[in-house]
Amino acid sequence: MEIKKHPLFIVITGIIISVARLLLSSDNIQNKDFVVLILMAAVNYIAIAIVLLVIFNSAINNCKNKIDKSGIETVKKRQSKRELTITSYILTAVYLILGIVYMLWLKTSDLNDAISIVALSISIATDELSVLFENMFYKIIMHHKKEKHKN
Repeated sequence: MEIKKHPLFIVITGIIISVARLLLSSDNIQNKDFVVLILMAAVNYIAIAIVLLVIFNSAINNCKNKIDKSGIETVKKRQSKRELTITSYILTAVYLILGIVYMLWLKTSDLNDAISIVALSISIATDELSVLFENMFYKIIMHHKKEKHKN
């Protein structure tokens, strides 16, 4: 599966890494456990983000293909794709906010372990989750746009 470049994801991931780096320059740097905690928090957060990005890209691309193949007007197709793009931006903003909150206030070794376990389980179910989200996005976006057509 090819992963398209997602510039916002890359920039936000850079911000999360920067937050981790700033935390490592704090007064707690003498505490080796703190350093390990920060590094593992950043690694685990980015790992789950990459897995989610693969699922998200697949779901969005497949949803766009479904929209293209649907029997609705071109104007409604464009509007649907625009709504899909807005959804993408909202989810990217959520990724940024959760990443900063996690790195600044919620990082613990237990939460790091939980995130790595969740990332692993999500990576195993990538294809199924992609289809699930594709169908969910399509139903939400196309709910009122589908015109009744005669076959």
